[in-house]
Amino acid sequence: MFKAQVNEKNNFTIETNEGVTLIDGVEVNVDIIDDAGGYHILHNNRSFSAEVIAADKSTKTFKIKINHNIYDVKLSDEYDELLRKLGFDKQTALVVNDLKAPMPGLVVSVLVKEGDAVKKGDSVIILEAMKMENVLKAVADVVVKKVKVNKGDKVEKNEVMILFEI
Repeated sequence: MFKAQVNEKNNFTIETNEGVTLIDGVEVNVDIIDDAGGYHILHNNRSFSAEVIAADKSTKTFKIKINHNIYDVKLSDEYDELLRKLGFDKQTALVVNDLKAPMPGLVVSVLVKEGDAVKKGDSVIILEAMKMENVLKAVADVVVKKVKVNKGDKVEKNEVMILFEI
């Protein structure tokens, strides 16, 4: 069972069992042909061309182009729904308010300043520990609220180095 949200407003429940597909409890007969980088779909005597433009498997979000229209699709399975009901959904799990030193070390370089908008995966600090330089990266899209360390500072494990605004 999957739940699909299309363009952040249309919600569908999709189930498959022994080759039968149900969407919101209604059986749907669809022929899908893998067509070199895209798909050709026949449904209710209508033909559709589909292509996955972008996919983020970690968040289960997809950008799909169907007959020249682009749709944003977010999927969730029964485990995602259970976590959401229990209050442990991925959105709350990824909220990060600060960057802490993962180990004792020396701040080699601070790559951001207060007010900077930082994207997930952007480098923010270079920390030297055990004769190795470690590039610390943002784990979410954030704005730098306060930088609490400077180049040359020694930090201890779990010391807060940067405060973020979500």
